Amino acid sequence: MKLNARIFVNALNASDILESCRLTEMSTERNIEGYTIYEDGISIDESLLYIVRDPFLLDTFHKNRNREHITVVCLFAQEPGSYEDKWDYLFLKKNVTLDQALEKLEDIVEFYNRWERELSFSLTKVGTISDLCRISLPVFQNPIMVHKWDYEVVGSAQAPGMCFQHSITEPETNYLNESETKELFFRRDYLQAKNFTTPQYWMDDDEIDIYCNIFDEDMEYWGRIVVYGVNGIPTEGHLVLLQVLGEAVKTLAMKNVFHRSGNRELFKQFVLDFFRSPQMFQREKLLNVMQMNGWKQKDRFF
Repeated sequence: MKLNARIFVNALNASDILESCRLTEMSTERNIEGYTIYEDGISIDESLLYIVRDPFLLDTFHKNRNREHITVVCLFAQEPGSYEDKWDYLFLKKNVTLDQALEKLEDIVEFYNRWERELSFSLTKVGTISDLCRISLPVFQNPIMVHKWDYEVVGSAQAPGMCFQHSITEPETNYLNESETKELFFRRDYLQAKNFTTPQYWMDDDEIDIYCNIFDEDMEYWGRIVVYGVNGIPTEGHLVLLQVLGEAVKTLAMKNVFHRSGNRELFKQFVLDFFRSPQMFQREKLLNVMQMNGWKQKDRFF
């Protein structure tokens, strides 16, 4: 699995061996496939993370200025001086030895490679979206939920220490808690959030979550993955990893979805259903379709 500096920052912080870091905008790009020890004169590969043992070697390393983006792990504290604008620097605590650093980096690489293998295996055997969520619990250390555009929950996972704070669905249904969805209908920030194509933070009164929108092949909004920050605030590294989970969920979802002809066609169908059987009509589903088109309950439609 390709990693980046932000993912390594996550893992090194969790192990309490990271002292500080200097990250660039390019640190979100997943291009790291392995690591090696920097030695003067070796050829440089941008797909590798480099371990630098002392400041003198770092100065030598800086001569490779023709390289666009390099990630460096330093076995010494950050010092005043010049640093490459397009490089990411991770400074380990001074008591960390080279052997300890190598062992930890190996653990990190293997952890995420194993996660990628498990996601791929689940997709190959056509597992469930809940399977993908369960496999991802050790990565996010927080409960995970996936819902469709109409707020039907199609997958979730939690574990001891990583539990939802309350029931996320209405009793005896697979639909999100009505008290939450009613509030969301009229929140402009929520309506705008459906347009983002990359993972984002969602800040509520007492919790900070992250989410990733899923779009179908026609770029219509299919649904959303939410990682609830009940067990600690998700980091920017988690945002990157959520994109990986989002790609897996989309792959599985698109295997089972019947492409919709558009939200307005759904609105038309719901209106016809109402005239056919008004006593069986599900009002909340109609409100969902209205909201998907930016309509409010008292808007003029024609």
